[in-house]
Amino acid sequence: MILSLADITLYGPPILIVIMTGFGLLRTTYLAKRAGVTVLAVKDRKKTPTEMVLGVSGLLLNIYCFSRLILPDPNWGIWVMPPALVWAGVVLQVIGTVWLVTSQAQMGKSWRIGVPEDREDSQTVVTEGLYRFSRNPIYVGVIVFVAGLTLSLPSLITVISLAINVVFIRNLVAREEAYMAKNFGEDYALYCSKVRRWL
Repeated sequence: MILSLADITLYGPPILIVIMTGFGLLRTTYLAKRAGVTVLAVKDRKKTPTEMVLGVSGLLLNIYCFSRLILPDPNWGIWVMPPALVWAGVVLQVIGTVWLVTSQAQMGKSWRIGVPEDREDSQTVVTEGLYRFSRNPIYVGVIVFVAGLTLSLPSLITVISLAINVVFIRNLVAREEAYMAKNFGEDYALYCSKVRRWL
């Protein structure tokens, strides 16, 4: 059975979201139980406005993608795009998902959600895998996924979500880089001199 482009744009995003979320939950549980790492650095402190905006935006985008499965007209509010651009969006979603999941795995015990208050022993400057090409491959994966979603399901919701991600992820990266510079000094400065922030 061959799926139509309409079916792919309907079922694809929720499936990819489940893959990303499921992998993140499995990694969080594994690191907590097997390695004694608390991935959720935001758990024991007040979230910053940037973290709150990104969290709410991500949640609303997920709700939007899943709600399309039960709406009588799932394409309501979606602008018409040439099929080639819709396909390009589908491909970007898959690339973004694979990129994000791979870069999370490659962070090993250093992966955190949020910036910790203090450096933890399990944290290092990760320089292998996708981190040879980008200092922030997880965020690159997020932006590529949302950009793909915006191309394949162009609407006010996806365009606003993409804009929020681009602007607020930059703010989050600035905070993370300040933390890395403070805690890893010359090692991190050397890494920054060799690898770009994005790609």
